Amino acid sequence: PGWHELNGTLKFLHDGRRLPGIRCKTGKFIDVDPHLSYVAAFREAWKILNMTRDLAKTLIPVLFAHLSLLTSVFSRAGYHPRFLLFIVGETGALKTEFSKALFSLYSGESGRVPASFKDTITALEVKLSSRGDGTLLIDDFHPPVSATEKKAMAEKLEGIIRYQGDGIAKGRSNVNLELREDLTARCLVACTGEFASVGESSMLRLLLIELKKGEISGTNLKTFQNNPRLLATHWQGFLEYVE
Repeated sequence: PGWHELNGTLKFLHDGRRLPGIRCKTGKFIDVDPHLSYVAAFREAWKILNMTRDLAKTLIPVLFAHLSLLTSVFSRAGYHPRFLLFIVGETGALKTEFSKALFSLYSGESGRVPASFKDTITALEVKLSSRGDGTLLIDDFHPPVSATEKKAMAEKLEGIIRYQGDGIAKGRSNVNLELREDLTARCLVACTGEFASVGESSMLRLLLIELKKGEISGTNLKTFQNNPRLLATHWQGFLEYVE
């Protein structure tokens, strides 16, 4: 799924898209609410900004989510985004729940975390290269229980930052974890964790948002969790507007 050129025009394709002579079979589709207009979805979707009193803490992630849907469009123009979003907060700050609700694009993704810092760096790179336009959420950068785990987690985060910064990863494996050539970055990355520990140069590529306990409105969040079609319909309307 993602942006493809058809007869000189860019179109965002997925299994739910109906275009003359085009049939997608990717296993992914944006589940649009047929009873909700794009205008109504737009108005309802932007109420997510009211989830915190500090507008910047929701506005920046929301704008990041929109940008991520245009990743390959910017890449075609020679301006691939070279930074990550990192949402930091203690346990109970609802950072993961907020991120899942915001960054889920395709049917069945709502409520799921597609990647975590427990994954191997190879698995993370494969997920990054196969995601397509959108945001890959990588969850749970947590306090390590050992020096070995601390080193491994730091190496994964540094590797992901380099991957996004360079736009390509060292060739390690394909989706079957077999050796292959370099993997090209096709999406943006949002991470969540209790802290972010990287070198100074890598920190410059992180857009940090800190969420504290009680800042996210659980009532507002539940509206989007219980109705994933609301944001999905907005995303489809946004993509067709860009087209």
